[in-house]
Parts: sequence; structure tokens; C-alpha cells
Amino acid sequence: MGKHFSNAGESREDEGRHVSVPSGSEPDDARVDAPVAGMGDGGAGEKPPANWFLPNPTGGSDEPRGRGHGRHPHGHHRRRVVAIVACVIVALVVALGASLALTARTAKADAEQAVAALEQARDAVSNGDSSALKEAASTASDSAQGVQSALSGPQWTIASLVPSYGQDVTTARSLAGVLVDLSDNVLSPLASNAESTDLKALVSDGSVNVDGVKALVGVLDQAAPALQRSAQTVDGFPQAHVSQLASAIDKAKDKIDTANSVVSRLSDLAPYLPTMLGDGGQTKTYLLVAQNNSEIRATGGFPGSMGIITVTDGQISVGDFTTIVGQRGKEFQLTEDEAVTFGAAMGVSPGNLNSTPNFERAGDLLAQAYEAYVGTHVDGTIAVDPVFLQSLLKLTGGVTASDGTVVDGSNAAEELLSKVYWRYGNDNASEDAFFAEVAGAAFKQVMGNLGKAGASNLAEVIDSSASERRLQVWMADSDQEKAIEKAGLAGEVSGDTSNPVLGVYFNDDTWAKMDWYLSTKTEVGQATTNSDGTVSYQVTTTVGNTITEDEAKSAPAYISGGNPAKADVSTMIINCFLIAPAGGNITDVTLNGATSGDAIMLYGHAGVRQSLSLDAQQSATLKYTVTVPKEATGDLTVDQTPLGNVSLQQ
Repeated sequence: MGKHFSNAGESREDEGRHVSVPSGSEPDDARVDAPVAGMGDGGAGEKPPANWFLPNPTGGSDEPRGRGHGRHPHGHHRRRVVAIVACVIVALVVALGASLALTARTAKADAEQAVAALEQARDAVSNGDSSALKEAASTASDSAQGVQSALSGPQWTIASLVPSYGQDVTTARSLAGVLVDLSDNVLSPLASNAESTDLKALVSDGSVNVDGVKALVGVLDQAAPALQRSAQTVDGFPQAHVSQLASAIDKAKDKIDTANSVVSRLSDLAPYLPTMLGDGGQTKTYLLVAQNNSEIRATGGFPGSMGIITVTDGQISVGDFTTIVGQRGKEFQLTEDEAVTFGAAMGVSPGNLNSTPNFERAGDLLAQAYEAYVGTHVDGTIAVDPVFLQSLLKLTGGVTASDGTVVDGSNAAEELLSKVYWRYGNDNASEDAFFAEVAGAAFKQVMGNLGKAGASNLAEVIDSSASERRLQVWMADSDQEKAIEKAGLAGEVSGDTSNPVLGVYFNDDTWAKMDWYLSTKTEVGQATTNSDGTVSYQVTTTVGNTITEDEAKSAPAYISGGNPAKADVSTMIINCFLIAPAGGNITDVTLNGATSGDAIMLYGHAGVRQSLSLDAQQSATLKYTVTVPKEATGDLTVDQTPLGNVSLQQ
């Protein structure tokens, strides 16, 4: 066909194509529309473009146009496809949700079973039940693997991409990994060496199974890193959005952090235990010191009774208890700070050698004194008080003295620190004999029946007693002493600047056994950050004498004391030592509102010494400011001399 143009409303026909061209415009091939099959003159055999249902990519009308002026809308085709796609998406979401719900229920059930198995394992260790431990370990392993498997599917990977709540999914999957790690590297090795957790197998008839201890060392070597990893992972979890997960994480943190703390400290000491127990036919000798809190000393109490323990290949023997506190003629080397703070008499009288709160020094000095006066060299010093003994007797059963007195887990402290003095009055020989008899019998009772106690129960007693300074150990071997310190048994003055510790210590100067009536309370106020980055605390220490006038008047002189500085028979004289945290100081000290206290330095720590004279039912209040270095990250805590009457200490 030819071409035909007109000036107004021109049109052009060319080989079956019809184009309308607006007046004054050039023809535009981009606006040419191909007819759809079955419509117009395009021919029945032609197929529509594959993307016919999509919007026009050129930005023109979405509606296909046929020949001439007619328009044929096909939006319903596009809507149909969109609806189909939407249905597919909805179906996928429903399927994904159903899959998540199903696996979530599975994971929850397995997680609950794993946690229950962990609790059962703890109880099995406590009860020394090796069969129950193995069963619990197997269940925990299967359940932990089940949780991890349930949460490892692709649907959970998709769910982890959801804003906010996706982080909870990631946390839950990590928590599942922690369960598997604990099961594989803590419980399973423990179950494989279950006998090493059974005190009946480890301790019997006064003997320790050294081979069993070695097996326990191997378990700890594997368990310690796993617990440390788990603690770091759980402590690093972000705050969960789902309350159930947040609660589970909090519980996991508490349990894992506690276990990690105990195992990490024990794992440092464990490798030395075989040697300390005389492995390989060696004989180790230790000085056991019974501290008497009724005549207070900074480390605990008057070291009036001492005995020797020997260990060969785990076989323990306990010698007779004796005393050296009345001995004189030897002088023991003090540091300059010790002599200034506690007086030169500390280095002369064996009964004053533990006037220092640092048992790393006191244990060494007591060992020197015992060797000097008795002639026996010792490999270490172990100091205990009647409160610790009472805790042990509660686990093993009590003893009966030759005078018929029953000393057990309910009354040991009161019998040994108070009643004995009222019963025997000023008969020192009878009192000393009673102490020696009970100390020896109680130790044999403990060693012979320790297998009856659960491992976790014993561990709890040791841990709490060490933290309260009721059990303190010094070793002559420097490497062993470092391990003892890491285990929390050394009774040292803390040098940790990150975790500041205020020391509040006491030495009796009544020359008597009146400190059963001593009361103490130390309260730490809110932290205040100073301009230089240091932090200050307002602290109040209240010290009281709870004896009544009538009790004081009727008390034997052995209780009331003979210091001529006493105002009357009820007066209690106490020297108080406030030791600042490492890198810190103590300022603004007042006693009952008046400025008081003498500045001291002890082992590099600033401090204050204050003498107190308290009549019956009288108390004194010390207020002071403790400032810790800017390096400190933890809150201020208090380390203090343990009292015998625990109800009077806060």
C-alpha cells in the first residue's frame, strides 16, 4: 500500500498497521500496538508477548490496544496472577508457621527434659549416686542434641531474619549449642568417671583414694574450658524479647556462672592434690590450728590448740593436739608495717602471730613457731574454727566427750566457745583437755565418715567457710600456695583493684574469752563517682558488747578478762583495723561523731586503727569514707574477721 498524509488528523496505513498521528506530530513507532491473537486484524495465529500482563515498560497505558479506536482492558488477567501469587505466599507462610510451631514444641520438650536431666545429675553428684549420674548424663545428651536438631532447620534460619524477634531465634539456637557443649564436655566425662564424684569411693576410713583424685583432675581438665566457654556465651546474650526465653537465659546464667566459678577455682588446685596427699609414697605433714573466736584475732581467733596431720599415699593420720601459746624465748621476724600496726609483741607470743588478717603471713609464722618450739617441720598450715567444725559434723555426725558432752552439727560452736568456760570456770587445765579431746575426736569422726556426705554438700561447706575465713590454708610450696589462693582458701588481703574489698578486722585486747558476746555490723552506702573517676562509699561499722551486767558479774575471770585497762568487769576492749581496698584509701573517720582513728599502712594498703572500750550493752559507731581506684569495675565488698556467735555478725 502507498502512504497517504493529511494535514489535519493525519493517518497512515502501511501493510496492515494503522497509526493515528496527532496533528503537528511526527509518527512514533514506539506507540505502535501489535494486535492480540483473536483481536483485530493481527491474525489468529499470533501469540501475545510473554509479559503481556505486566505494566507497559515504556510508561504508557497498561491496557492493550487493538486496531482503530477500540480499547480492550485485560487488568483482570493481571489481578488473577497476583491473586495466585498471593495465595502461594500465604500457603508458604502457613506452612512455615506450622513447621516452626511443630519444631518449637519439639525443642521446648527436649529443652525441658535436658534441664531436668541436668538437675538430676546435680542431685546424683550430691548423693554420690554414680548410676543415676550416668542415666542423667545420657538423657541430657539425647535431649540437648534434640534441641539443637529441632532449631537447626532452614525454617529457623528464615525466622532469624525477622526484625527484633529474629535475634531471639539466634539466641535460642546458641543456647542449644551451650546445652550440647555442657552435655558432651562436662556431664559425659563426669559420668564416665562417676566414681570420682562419689565421696564414699574417694574418702573412707581416714584415707583418700589418690587414683580417684587423679581421675577427677582429668574430668576437671575437660570440664573447665567447656564451662568457661558456656559462661562467656550465655553472659554475652542480648536481652530477649520473649519473656520465656529471657527467664530461661537468666536461670542458665546463674547456674552456669556458679558452676564455672567453682570448677575454675578447683581446676587450678586439683593438679596439686595428688602431691599434697603424699602420692608416690611421700609423707606430707600439716599443722592443724583450731582458732578460738571467743578471743578474737584478725584471722579468726586465738590459736590455742594445734595438732599434726600426716598423709602418705592418701592415708591420713592425726596426732595429739597440744598448745604452744605459752611458750617464749623465740622471736619471729615481722615486717615493719606489721610491727607498727600490731605491736612488737606479735613476733614474741605465738598466741599473737595471727593478729594480722593476712593468713599467707599468719600461716607461715605459726608454722615457724611450731617448728621452733616442737621441732616438727610442716608443709603447710590449716586453720579452722568451731563454726566450720559444726558444719562438718552436721554432715558426718557428732562426737561425745568423756565428760558426756555431745558436740555435733547443732551446737559445736556454742559448746566450744561459750559453755565450756561456764562449765569449767577458771580450770584452764580441764578446758584445754576438753578442747584437745573434742578436736581430735571430731577430726577423726569427720575423716572416717566424710563419705556419708554428698560431694556438692561438702563443696558448699568448704566454699562458704573459706569465703567467711573459717577455713584458711597456707602451703610452704609457692606454686601450691598460688593454687590455694586461686581456689579461695588462702585468707589473703585482696590486692585486686578491679573488685575492691574493704577489710574490717578485730583483735581482742581484753585478755579473755568474752568475744562470744561481740557483735559487728558493716553497712556500705551508695557509690558516688568523683571528678577524677574514683568512686567513694560512705561506710558505717557498728561494734557492740552484748553481755549483760548480771552475766559479767557472774562470769568466771577466764571470760571477763584481766586487762587492767578495763573500766569494770563487763568491759570489752577491741582493736579494730579498717584496711582500704587495693589502690584506695579511707578518710573522714569518726567514732560516735568525733574525728578519730590512727592512720596505718599494711602490705601496701592504707588503713585506720581504732581501739574500742565497750561496757555491757554498749556499742560504738565508726563512720568513714572508702574511695576505690577508677580501675575498679565491681562494687565494694567487705571482708571481715569471723565471729563465733554468727547471729551477732552482719
